[in-house]
Amino acid sequence: MDAKTVLVEQMTRATKVFLKTLEEFPEEKFHTDLPSGGNSAAWHALHLADWSQILVPAKLEHVDSSLKFAYLGWEEADFAKAVYGLGAVTVKSSKAEIIAHTKQMLERAAADLAAADAALLENSVQTPMGERKLLAIIITHVAHVPYHYGQVKLNARQLL
Repeated sequence: MDAKTVLVEQMTRATKVFLKTLEEFPEEKFHTDLPSGGNSAAWHALHLADWSQILVPAKLEHVDSSLKFAYLGWEEADFAKAVYGLGAVTVKSSKAEIIAHTKQMLERAAADLAAADAALLENSVQTPMGERKLLAIIITHVAHVPYHYGQVKLNARQLL
């Protein structure tokens, strides 16, 4: 089994678990920020949707410079300010719309990785934060999804 296959399997597994957790999250609390200052389940979903477009760019090519991101979590960083802008789906959109958008972005990332030639992983891509090694940012994404799964589970414990 090669590295690309492992990454696709892990990305696909993490995506399924994260989406299931979002679907099971009670609708009445889906948009509720934590009293301690943490973000809502809706925000975590859109955060992963935005980062999926950066960490696993479409067709594993450079990040489209026309894309705008609103849920990066580093809004004070210069690179985030340069790409800030709300998309069609926002944290105020319905739970169903947010989940559908997040699913589309996460599944697109896994499909693009699965379709790519393994040698492509050695390339660098241009991102809003500068040029990055593709393999490194994909590994970051594979770890990023389970982290936010844990955050959403923590939200459920604190809000329910």
